[in-house]
Amino acid sequence: MRIIVLTIDFPPLGGGISRWTWTLCRALARHDVRVLAPDSEAARGAGVQAPSIRVHRGPFFRKVPASWKPGDLFRYLLHAHRLIREERPDLVLAAQAGIPAFVAWAVTCVHRVPFVVVGHGEELERAVRSGIRRRVLRMTSRSATLVLANSTSTAELFASLGCPRERMRRWVSVDPASWGDPVPTDPPASAPPVVLSVGRIDPRKGQDRMLQALPLIHEQFPSCEYWIVGSGPSEDLIRKRIREDPALSAVRVFGRVSDAALREIYARCSVFALPSREARGEREGFGLVFLEAALFGKPVVAGRVGGVSDAVLHGRTGLLVDPKDPAEIARAIMRLLGDESLRRRMGLRAWERVHRRFALPVASARLETWLQSVVDRSRGTIG
Repeated sequence: MRIIVLTIDFPPLGGGISRWTWTLCRALARHDVRVLAPDSEAARGAGVQAPSIRVHRGPFFRKVPASWKPGDLFRYLLHAHRLIREERPDLVLAAQAGIPAFVAWAVTCVHRVPFVVVGHGEELERAVRSGIRRRVLRMTSRSATLVLANSTSTAELFASLGCPRERMRRWVSVDPASWGDPVPTDPPASAPPVVLSVGRIDPRKGQDRMLQALPLIHEQFPSCEYWIVGSGPSEDLIRKRIREDPALSAVRVFGRVSDAALREIYARCSVFALPSREARGEREGFGLVFLEAALFGKPVVAGRVGGVSDAVLHGRTGLLVDPKDPAEIARAIMRLLGDESLRRRMGLRAWERVHRRFALPVASARLETWLQSVVDRSRGTIG
C-alpha cells in the first residue's frame, strides 16, 4: 500500500501524540509511507529510521497547539493536495481528528481516495465544545472510511458525533525494541525508592497533586524521591513550589530528556504515578506513558478518568485513584512501596499485557488488516 499520513504532531516534537504517530508509521514501515508534518528548527536535519517512511515538511503550524492562522491551514491544505496528486496514494490517514482530518476530507473529496481518521481524545474534547469545530468533526468522522480511537472513552466521543460504531477500531501500540526490549527489574536495594511521572507539566496531568501527596508518603517512606520528566506551561510554577517548600526537597525536575536518558529513568523507578484529572473540560484520552512504564515492568498509580482504565487495569497492572485527592494518591503509592510482592506481580502483569496486546509486531498485524480492507473496498468501488 502507498499511504500518506497527515499530522501536525511528529518527532522530533515531544509528547504522547507525536510518539503515537511515529509508532503508527513504524507499524506500516513495510509499506510506502509519506508523512506531511510541520517544519521546525528542531526538525531540520532530524531524519527518520525507516527507509520506507519519507517525511515532507512545510512552513505551517509552527505554533500548534498554542496558536495558528488561517494562512497556515491554507498552506497545509495546498501541500497535502500537491502530495496526493504527485504520489497517488491508496489511502490518506489523518493522524489527529482536528486539522489533519479536515484537510484529509477536503483533499480526498477531490482525488477520490479513501481516508482514515485517528482520534486521541484531547482534540475531540476541545472540538465538541465549539459549535463550528463540532460540526466539522462530525462531518469528517462520518465521512471517513475507518476511524481509529485510542480508547473506549475516545470511541464514545466519536459515537456522540454520529460516527457509526461499525467503522471504529481501537488501536494503540508501543515498540519494545525502541526501548531496548527491557525486562522487569527492581531498582538497587540500596537506593531510595523513586516515584516517577513522565508527561507534559500541566494541571491536567496531576504533578501538582503529587507534590501535595509527597509529604504524606514521607511519613511512611522518608527517603522516597519524586522525579518529574517533561516540560509544559506549569513547569515554572512547579519549580518555584519546590524551591520554596523544604518538604519538597526530594523532588527532581528533569525537563525534557533524550530517549536514552528516559530509558534509564524508567528502569530506576519503583512506581510510576501520573494522576491525570479532568481540567478545562479535557480528560486523558489514553496515556501512552502507562504502556511505556509497563515495558519496564513498573506498576502504575493513575487517575480514574477518561481512557486511562483502558491503559491501566485496576488491581492487576496498577491502581486507579481519585486524581483530585492527594491522600488517596499517597495511600496507593505507599501500598505499592510497602508490598514488594504486590509491586512485582503488578509490574509483571503489566509487562506481559503490553507485549501480548500492544507491542508493535502484534498491533501492526491488526492495523495492516484493517487498512488493507479499506483499500480493497475502495478499489472494488472506485476501480
